[in-house]
Amino acid sequence: MQIRPFLFLILPGILILFGCDKDEVRERDYPALRTQAVNNITTEGARFNATLVSGDLESISEYGFVWDNTNNLSLQYSEKIMVNGNPGQASFSCEVTFALEAMEEYYVRPYVKSGNYTVYGEVVKFMSLGSQAPEITDFEPKLAHWGDTITIYGRNFSNQAGTNRVLFGELEGRITNCTKDSLQVIIPGGLTQLSIYIAIEIFGNRSTALEAFNLIVPGKIITIDKTDITWGDTVELTGIFPFSTHAVGFKIENTNAVVLGNNESNIKIIVPNTIAYTDSVTVYLMIDGKKLAAPNRVHMVKPRINSISPAAMGWSDTIILGGIFHPVADNNRIFFSSFQATLLEVKSNSIKCIIPYTNSHLVSLTANIQSIDVNYPDDIQLSGPIINDIDPRETTSSHYVTIKGKYFKGGSTIVKVNSIESSVVEVTSDHIVVYISNVHPNGPASVEVSVYNKKVQLNGVLKIINPKINDFSPTSGTYRDLVTINGEGFDPENLEVRIGNSPAEIVEATESKVRIIVPDNLNYADNGLTLSTRGTTINGPTNFHLLPPEITSFAPASGKVDETITISGSYFNPVPQYNHVYLRSTTSGKAYYANIKSGSTNMIQIDVPSLTRDFYEIQLERSNQTCVATSNFFCQSPWKEIEIQLPEEQNYGASVGLQHPNSDYSEDINEVFIFGGFYNHYHWQSFNLTKNTINVNYDFPIATQEVGGFSFAFAGVAYYGVSNPLKDKLNSIFTYNPKEGTWNNLGIDFPGPGRIHALGFSISEIFGFVLGGENEDGLLNDFWLYTLETASWSRLSDYPGGPTSGATAVVIDDNAYVIDGNQLWVYNSTLNTWESKSTFPGPPRKLATGFSISGKVYYGTGSDRIDYHNNVTCYNDLWEYNPSTDTWKKLTSIPDGYRTNAFGYSYSFKGYIGGGCILNWLGFRNIFEYDPSYE
Repeated sequence: MQIRPFLFLILPGILILFGCDKDEVRERDYPALRTQAVNNITTEGARFNATLVSGDLESISEYGFVWDNTNNLSLQYSEKIMVNGNPGQASFSCEVTFALEAMEEYYVRPYVKSGNYTVYGEVVKFMSLGSQAPEITDFEPKLAHWGDTITIYGRNFSNQAGTNRVLFGELEGRITNCTKDSLQVIIPGGLTQLSIYIAIEIFGNRSTALEAFNLIVPGKIITIDKTDITWGDTVELTGIFPFSTHAVGFKIENTNAVVLGNNESNIKIIVPNTIAYTDSVTVYLMIDGKKLAAPNRVHMVKPRINSISPAAMGWSDTIILGGIFHPVADNNRIFFSSFQATLLEVKSNSIKCIIPYTNSHLVSLTANIQSIDVNYPDDIQLSGPIINDIDPRETTSSHYVTIKGKYFKGGSTIVKVNSIESSVVEVTSDHIVVYISNVHPNGPASVEVSVYNKKVQLNGVLKIINPKINDFSPTSGTYRDLVTINGEGFDPENLEVRIGNSPAEIVEATESKVRIIVPDNLNYADNGLTLSTRGTTINGPTNFHLLPPEITSFAPASGKVDETITISGSYFNPVPQYNHVYLRSTTSGKAYYANIKSGSTNMIQIDVPSLTRDFYEIQLERSNQTCVATSNFFCQSPWKEIEIQLPEEQNYGASVGLQHPNSDYSEDINEVFIFGGFYNHYHWQSFNLTKNTINVNYDFPIATQEVGGFSFAFAGVAYYGVSNPLKDKLNSIFTYNPKEGTWNNLGIDFPGPGRIHALGFSISEIFGFVLGGENEDGLLNDFWLYTLETASWSRLSDYPGGPTSGATAVVIDDNAYVIDGNQLWVYNSTLNTWESKSTFPGPPRKLATGFSISGKVYYGTGSDRIDYHNNVTCYNDLWEYNPSTDTWKKLTSIPDGYRTNAFGYSYSFKGYIGGGCILNWLGFRNIFEYDPSYE
């Protein structure tokens, strides 16, 4: 319902005037109207009625009725009709046959025009039943251009432009002026047809002109050379194509077509790929953006499948379909039954695709082309499986064979060898891997492949060969013997023989005999014999037994460390490193590995390892077989392990401090004092040299201490300085009198800063010395003297070798030989002087030990640094220093002697080294005696 603007309201029969002259109202006799009821309401219209009740009727210039579906009625915005007749009559009526919509409420009132004024009657409402359809009687001009105005004549038009619809085909023209008898309309720019019939529609009622309207244009399509087209076709058009004066193009339906050339009377266009399939299409000439339709529509060919090649085909084959297709690949889908094919190449007349795997060999062929379903009329029979080759063609049982061919499919493939179903391991389109079970006899075999009940069989292509060992000889022997293996089914070109885990050298091979050499690196006395050929491994009927070694003699019967022993015998391994020779102590039972210098099957030469002085059993081991010499070897070593050991409850890896007489022999003082340790800092031991006994678990007077205290002894009394690495704390000095068996606090603390790993030694039974060490400030080089006679401490000149910790001192007469790293300094206590001597030739070290015998210094063991928590390098070497010649000489190393922080002493022209530790506080309990007369 449309609402019209309300301009002014005149009460029935009353006209209100706004005066022309100031302060003067002029009265005139205007007509007055009374609206009568609407009657004669039918489907073709209604009668409007009114009465002139008063006024100057002679002044009326026009009268009639206005109506609309809103009560805001006016001549400007409402429907109107003028009444023909004498305005002097008292009443008037009018039959209205247009602009009334059925079953719609309307408002109506009469009007008259008098002079410059319009007078309205009151509004009356009624229900319409409809009105007559519009009718076109004529229009002009008959030919016009886009945007021109034509006039349409007829009856029952609406006075309101919005109520009338003027149609040029499907396009609506714009109305510029309208009355109930005529309409002025602009030709729409989108008009595509050159000749068309005009229609007018009001409230659903339509009227069409009897004569066609013709569009005047600068060009047109006259003929199309094809009546049937499809995507990508070239279509030739004739007509008028004003390329030189206008923008010219072509469309098929709403899609632009590619234009070939610009001839103004003959042109070719290409059917676009993007057109959706319909039964027929319209070709349009585009001029300056406006469309002109061709005189006739063109039939579009429906997609179809015409042909398939090649005739024989199977899964995964590439085939070509001929027919009508969409040239854009994504708009085509090909199905074999319900399985979609892979498209390789798509053209408008062919598709190259790969046949998918289906669940049957009989399939239907369908396509969906731009949402159009297409069926190939006949079902397609796909080929069954084809076998081209078998690899390998010769095999053994319990192995895999690959069948090569095509048209195979996983999940539906069955393979039978000799009519026995085999295990299918893998299936692709062109090969099958099957496992040949051990139920098949030797000889040719048939192979059958079945896929969805289609079968193919190949005979005589596969041959099954199972190798076999009948026997071998000899069944026992030694290294590098020849062994002959007899059997069948061997492949001479692909063969490996092993005795145990060792490959054997093959010197001869046929299909029934193999000769091998017994390898040198056998691990056991009895070794299985295996032969690998044709992809399988078979075992010999028995083991090959290796004859045991035998020692018949050795020479010399005794000797020193590093001297050579020659061992004679039989069945030794010809490779020296595969033999292992041990010398086992008849006293302790310890075995020592000997380095093999050379060897053969009947002779081996070894170096005597670092041993203690003892008798040793010679033992040879190879391939897990052992033989022992019938006599023992005596080692003339300067070292001998004494019978007693340090107690287990102490950690001697950290034992420090050693005091002993500074002479080769003393009957009065013959005890060694071993102080402290890591786990029991307050325990100590004494080793009695005469009685060959160890006393343990004597408590210190102080409960705890740090490891690495210093010690010295004279006048039959041992002095021990409790270590403390804190510089601001003093070290207490304790004494122990072995005759009285008592500990006492010296009462005179060490005056220097607290420290650990200081060097302590005594000279002349009256002087004690302390040198260096370390604390939280670092290494120290201070040098202190304790005088027994005055019971006092004094500081001497600093040690000239620099700050040091973990140094070793050996005292001979009044001189102390201090070895620090690779420095040797001699302190003369009489002159209170230091003198540098010959550099120590061995690796520099800390926490080594030493002793003196017959005026010579013996020095050894130790580690490359002081570190009990991380890996360090420990030493077991022993060196002799001769003060008279200022020379060093390397001596026999200590057996089992790699250690640091050990204790050392001499007694009765012999030296003793024991205790100490190796990595991570692993302590030693043993003690070794050194006799220089055996060097």
